[in-house]
Amino acid sequence: MGNKEHLRHIETIRAIAALMVLSFHFVNYNNGSQFFIESESIRTSFTFGAQGVELFYLISGFIIPYSLLKGGYKIKHFFLYISKRIIRLYPPYLLTIVGILVANLIFNEFIWETKAHIGIKQILANVFFLTDLFPNIEWINPIFRTLKVEFQFYLLIGILFPFLIQNRFNLLLGCFALLGTGILLIGSNNVFTNAPFFVTGLILFLIFQNQWKWEYIIILLISQLILLQFYYWEDLIINLIGIILIIGLPKESRFLQLTGKISYPIYLIHGLFGGWFLYAASKFESGNNFPFIAIILAALISWGAAWIMHFLIEKPSMRWSRKIQYKN
Repeated sequence: MGNKEHLRHIETIRAIAALMVLSFHFVNYNNGSQFFIESESIRTSFTFGAQGVELFYLISGFIIPYSLLKGGYKIKHFFLYISKRIIRLYPPYLLTIVGILVANLIFNEFIWETKAHIGIKQILANVFFLTDLFPNIEWINPIFRTLKVEFQFYLLIGILFPFLIQNRFNLLLGCFALLGTGILLIGSNNVFTNAPFFVTGLILFLIFQNQWKWEYIIILLISQLILLQFYYWEDLIINLIGIILIIGLPKESRFLQLTGKISYPIYLIHGLFGGWFLYAASKFESGNNFPFIAIILAALISWGAAWIMHFLIEKPSMRWSRKIQYKN
C-alpha cells in the first residue's frame, strides 16, 4: 500500500463511481410521462448505480486527508484550504447552474411555452448549498444535494484532521463520534449520516500511509457493522466494494483513467447534456425503438461535454487552486 503509484487507482475508482451514477440516471430516465426503458426489471437492475454517490464519498474520505497531509496542513491554514476547495470546485459547478438556467429558459419559453420558474432565491440557495434549510425551495438539480454533503465534509475534515492524526485515542474518539452522530441523525442527508463512507475512506488513507494497525481495523469493522445494522444493504455492499477497489484494484484501464480525470464534470452535467438528449430522443420513434443505443449516445455526449468543461474550466481551476500553498 505504500507505493504512490497505487494512487492512480483513485482516478479509476472515480470513473467507476461516475459511470454508475450516469447509468442509473439514464436507464431510469423519465420524460415526465413515461420511462424511456419500459422494462421495470431492467430499470431495477441498474438501481445499484445510485450507490456511485456513496463511492464518491468514500473516495473523498481518502483523497482529501491525503492532500492535507501532503500539503503540510495545519488548522491555521483552514481558510486557505477552503479557498483552494472553492477555487477547485466552484467554477464547473457555477457553469452547470448557468447551463441549467439557460436550458430551462429555452425549453420553457420557446418549446413548452410556459414561464421559467427558477427564481433568484432558489439560485442563491443552490449556489451556497443552503436549499435544505428552506422547505419551499428545491434543488435545481438533485445531484447538487450530494455536493452539499461533500462540501460539509470539506469543512469538517479541515477542522478535525489535525486533531485526528495526533494519536490513536483522538482518532478513535473522533471517528466514533462521527459514526454515532450519524446514527442519531439517520433520515436526514448530511455529512454525519454519510459518516461510514467518509470514515472508511479516511481509515484506508491511514492504512495507505502507515500500514495496518489495530485501531484502523477496529474502526473499519465498526463502520461496516453500523452500515449493516442501521443502513440499507446497498450501502454496506458499495462500502465493501470501495475497500476492495482501493486496497487491491487490478491494473487500470486507459479509458477509466481518462474518465476518472473528468468524473466531476460528468457528475455535474450528464443530466444537462445526456438527459436533454434522451428527452429529444423520446420524441422520435427510432429513439423509443432503440433505447439502449440512445442511452449510449447520451453517455458519449455527456463524456464529450465533460472533456470540454474539464479543459476549459476545470483544469484552469485546478491550476489556480494549486498555487495556494500552506506556509509553515
